[in-house]
Amino acid sequence: MPYTQTTWSSLQSSLQQRLDKPAQFYTNSGTYPEITLYLKEALRTWNCFANRYRDRLTFNTTSGVAWYNLQTVTPTNPATNFLARTVTDRDLVAEIQLHLLEPATPTAWSGTDMFTLADVVGNLQTTRDQFMVDTGVEQLRTVAPLAIPVTGRFDMPQDVIDIRRLEWVSVAGVRSHLWKTDEWASQSYNPGWQSAGPTDPPSTYSTILTHPLGVQLIPYPAVPGQIDSLTVNSGATLNPVTPVLMGIPDDWAWAVKYGAMATLLSQENQARDPERARYCEQRYNDGINLANLAPVIMRAQIDGVDVPVTSIHDLDSNNAGWPNLTPGTPTIVGISQYILAVSPPPNAGPHSITVDVLRPAPIPVLGTDFVTLGLEELDAILDYAHHIATFKEQGVEFKATTHQYEEFIRLAATYNDRLNANAFFREVLENRSQVEQVMRPRVDPLGESRG
Repeated sequence: MPYTQTTWSSLQSSLQQRLDKPAQFYTNSGTYPEITLYLKEALRTWNCFANRYRDRLTFNTTSGVAWYNLQTVTPTNPATNFLARTVTDRDLVAEIQLHLLEPATPTAWSGTDMFTLADVVGNLQTTRDQFMVDTGVEQLRTVAPLAIPVTGRFDMPQDVIDIRRLEWVSVAGVRSHLWKTDEWASQSYNPGWQSAGPTDPPSTYSTILTHPLGVQLIPYPAVPGQIDSLTVNSGATLNPVTPVLMGIPDDWAWAVKYGAMATLLSQENQARDPERARYCEQRYNDGINLANLAPVIMRAQIDGVDVPVTSIHDLDSNNAGWPNLTPGTPTIVGISQYILAVSPPPNAGPHSITVDVLRPAPIPVLGTDFVTLGLEELDAILDYAHHIATFKEQGVEFKATTHQYEEFIRLAATYNDRLNANAFFREVLENRSQVEQVMRPRVDPLGESRG
């Protein structure tokens, strides 16, 4: 049974009373009602810190299709389409304007000359793409035909930030996983690979000695084929006039917002505010750390039967050639963030896949909608919303609410401690989402150069 204790409008009234300012200073009307926006962020941030909202998503397989993006699949129950992204650049531009005491007019700048719309949008886009680099949370799978030069080198598309997985697809449709390596290892274990002539299929690839975007196939293939890639890409060009989806999970939009504001407040002009810039930078870093630890999928069923959940790396390692298996009823699920693969590829079925996931925070729409939190959690939400509301007051007023943010974090930690007490194997359930990153690290796990 869902919570039926606190309505959305009553929570808004509670925050307005806490702020104790004239209604015109903290408005809750118009297209961008401040009170509502701060409470939305509070709910999303609470979910990031506490991993509060778990839910179940069910969708059907397509014959022969082994790969699915959970954010774009069609759920069997349309009401559970909760992983779809909804936050746009226009939303975040308006929030930034409110934080900076500028009029909330995200499609045309009408504020002071301390900032410009181009500054705000440009910093949002740069920070969004940096968030992609720092977390790898959004991944894209593509299959592209490839004409291979005699050197075995080719270029990835210009929007590729990071390569997570490559697979060679022959003209006959046979798939071969390409393991990441470097030229030193190749020469050591396969001397003369470059002079031995082409081989079909290639078995490895390297990016360490190529120019940016370049990939070296080792050994280079004898005939053209296709590259099936899983990559982290830069997002769409932002344009709040349109508007454009931010292209990241809704619950992490606040991290990008604060990252953009950190740059805006670090400029060498009248907008400079080192103290608040440091605060925003810390909030961005908090978001990065939390996103890298957040679970996505914790359990999976196929046709109502529990199946193992592993990383796509482990699928490639322990079930070599799995994409070439005869289609049938899938018996294992591999994951990399929101990308899910099933082995063997499904036959006509269709087969029903059910996954237990960490979902975005449910945001009430109508004032009469109930907030899906217990009474014991509402103080934390109000503390956080009060804290970020005072950002625009700056100085003593903003500093005076720092303890409320700290209390918010403490209560989130307490909630996590309660979860730990209720599950012997919570770490096993949740850490499955990090296995791919551990086995195919995006950065040096030691954080240091190697000599």
